[in-house]
Amino acid sequence: MIYQVMEALDVGDAVSDITRRLRPLLAELHEPSAILTRYIHAAIEHEVRPCEDALATPDCALLFHYWGYNASTWMLRAVRGRKAVYYHNITPPSFFDPGSALFRDTLRGHGQLPEIADEFDLVVGASRYNILQFSQHTTRSQPRLHVYPIVEHAEIAAAPCDARVLAAVRASGSVNMLFVGRVARNKRQDRVMRVFDYYWRYIRRDARLWLVGNDRFDPAYTEELGRLRAALPSREHIVFTGKVSDAALHAYLRAADVFLCASEHEGFCLPIAQAMAVDVPVVAHAAAAVPETMGGAGLLVHAWDPARVAELVHLVLTEKDLSARIIAAQRRNLGRFSEAEARVRLAAIVAYLRSGADSPLFERDPAPDALTA
Repeated sequence: MIYQVMEALDVGDAVSDITRRLRPLLAELHEPSAILTRYIHAAIEHEVRPCEDALATPDCALLFHYWGYNASTWMLRAVRGRKAVYYHNITPPSFFDPGSALFRDTLRGHGQLPEIADEFDLVVGASRYNILQFSQHTTRSQPRLHVYPIVEHAEIAAAPCDARVLAAVRASGSVNMLFVGRVARNKRQDRVMRVFDYYWRYIRRDARLWLVGNDRFDPAYTEELGRLRAALPSREHIVFTGKVSDAALHAYLRAADVFLCASEHEGFCLPIAQAMAVDVPVVAHAAAAVPETMGGAGLLVHAWDPARVAELVHLVLTEKDLSARIIAAQRRNLGRFSEAEARVRLAAIVAYLRSGADSPLFERDPAPDALTA
């Protein structure tokens, strides 16, 4: 019996979405679909069971999702089965104001990693980048396997869409730039805003920037962005939506003309893949796991200069041949995020947790001093 374990399961959260998406695939493999968790959003209570339920079957195995300090690590010693960590990465504390709760929480999470890293028999990550980050804390060799989040073109295209939001966005401007992500300093919405401001002032005035995501996560940064917005000439054309429903999110994605990402730290960046799934050209800063997610598709920016990026966006929007090549490459890239690919990789994880069976898909950790972040 193999359980997925989550510290908290929420709605509209990328890590929760990834975990919940694996439920039916585990059920196909005759494993429990219920996720063991401590905290749960009321809307999805039917998908979970308490972590303590694992004690009824102490020989069970665990697929333990980790993205920050976790109070359920007692389970790693309480059950006797094999254990795999699914590492989603932790934002470095340096992105947050010292003394803030976010700084303390992320510092605490990073501090816990060396304490638990050797407890796992298998290292799984949402990207190879995440696996390398986690493996820096291990002292023994462990097989490892990346399992990318599932993003299917047909599934995204058929997802419910808020028609009123879609109509409002399309009516608001001839060019709609989009970034999706919680308002947090590592996401660098400020850089996106400066690119848009240049574009609005020097290229096209009938444009609008939509910044979609939870704006209550990092209050200090949210206030900073508010001051920046007030100082920019394009301020009336920059919209912070706050956290939105899934249907509204799909409306923003479908109405976008370009997805612009300046983030400095991502363990995968699910919205990039979602934008690709609806044929929105992606222009993104080459940092952390973003190049891996882009997979040679979209346009990667290594030196982020607002004027140059704005001109690049203009080329993407006006040069039809360039746009067509970008979209074609993005469609090919989506094959790495298919359900079929995830199913094969999850089956290898399940076989290992059941019996220790090795898989040709597994990679072995290099020496810790050879790892680069």
